[in-house]
Amino acid sequence: MANITLKNLSEKTRIALASDTNISKEGLYELSKDSDWRVLYHLCYNPSTPDDIRIQLIKNKDPVTEYIAKRKENSVEVFSSLIMSENPTILEETIKNPSFPIKSFLERIKEIIKTHFIDEHVMAEIARNKNTPEEILDLLYNSEFIEVRCNVAENTNTSKNTLNILADDDKYYVKCSVAANPSADPKTLRKLFSSTEHNYIYRYNYLSCFCDINVNLASNTSSPENVLMGCCKIIGEGYKNIESFKYRGQEDIRAQINWHTMERKIAANPSLTIKMVKYFLHEKLYKTCDKITKTNTNKEILSFLKSNKNPQK
Repeated sequence: MANITLKNLSEKTRIALASDTNISKEGLYELSKDSDWRVLYHLCYNPSTPDDIRIQLIKNKDPVTEYIAKRKENSVEVFSSLIMSENPTILEETIKNPSFPIKSFLERIKEIIKTHFIDEHVMAEIARNKNTPEEILDLLYNSEFIEVRCNVAENTNTSKNTLNILADDDKYYVKCSVAANPSADPKTLRKLFSSTEHNYIYRYNYLSCFCDINVNLASNTSSPENVLMGCCKIIGEGYKNIESFKYRGQEDIRAQINWHTMERKIAANPSLTIKMVKYFLHEKLYKTCDKITKTNTNKEILSFLKSNKNPQK
């Protein structure tokens, strides 16, 4: 194989050789000189291929570099070469890779933020990465891009102070993301609920953004008791007034869907309390109680419901 002449082989044969895990190192190095990206693609994904071949392709800015960036089995050395790229697409795919050890490259990430701050996709991936630490997320929360701010708001590594700031964001998608984050301070979650409370309980031409925020609060295990109780009352009010917004068009259809979603979320929330279950029983919301029995994992809640059997049955 060391004396192989690539030009005498068909593309199909070269691809087969590049995928062969039993091929010699000499053969792999020879195939790395191929100009066909399909051959190089299979070569890069061959577990027998030495890392220095991948690193050299990265340094040569070969088009196959994007595929190398997506490879989950990359070594730290390969990631080190990838993260030094100035190509936004390569950076995006590298940071998106679930195997990328972002904490090992914090200084480089800070440089990327300085030089690519206006690149929405790169910043969004940094903010989305579950391993991005608080100090990096704090550099991104004021991005001009909604997706970046949403990802910061969703990331459980984001500081409570930053989440509190994002709870006042002028875009409701960002508020919704904060509402779903279990790392948010209970005071922040209460603030979000209070901003929607009047509109949701006392008016029935619901706006979908209010519904989305409260749906996330209902599922958040960090939501304080008064917020979860407020969500319970929203469900109760919805049942009482279901006919009043049943036929009002698309806006109320969306609200009704979110209201039912909130009911499912609150029923499954392990932070549900006996007080909330008593409210549902008092209001004769037996369908909600049935959902709690089927989806909640809180043993105390389940035991209470078992001893207070649904009188409807």
